[in-house]
Amino acid sequence: MLKALVAPFGAAVAVGLAAAATDKPGDRVVASCAIQKPGGIYYSVGLRVVGDQVSVVSGSGDATLLAVLTPTSRQLAGDCKGNRPLRRDLSGLAGPWPRRVPKLISMVYCSWEQLGSRVVLDFKRIRTKRGRLIGNSLVIAFGRRPLLRVTATRTGGGVWLDPAVCLRTVVKPPP
Repeated sequence: MLKALVAPFGAAVAVGLAAAATDKPGDRVVASCAIQKPGGIYYSVGLRVVGDQVSVVSGSGDATLLAVLTPTSRQLAGDCKGNRPLRRDLSGLAGPWPRRVPKLISMVYCSWEQLGSRVVLDFKRIRTKRGRLIGNSLVIAFGRRPLLRVTATRTGGGVWLDPAVCLRTVVKPPP
């Protein structure tokens, strides 16, 4: 079950942040979610992009849904808890690749053994200099190490990933 992200949740974790001039209360929400090893020795997390919707899942095959991101909304799984904000140093990520690929499903999977069993989801709204909301951004990290970044805007967006542990694939949807 997913719950919508609301300002009180974001306000509790955003204490002490130096907000940009265009940021508004609740623009940044950071949560930590526990993930399970799916029967193997590796932890994994992935993105599944269909149209404008980006789903964040844990595991493979019988995956657990952690969050959903669209250009106008963001939702988080009920078992995730508030977390300290991340340093958003994304210099080690490769990309961007287009978020949407026409008539195909875009997927990114990251697998690791040593990084830990908690995934940090760092949501941030994207605003123009005048403060108009144009989309949402999500950084997925393990501990303090960012592995994935995805942006969803009305006109597109992009995916950045850590090529050491992540793989991007594109598949045809079932008929």
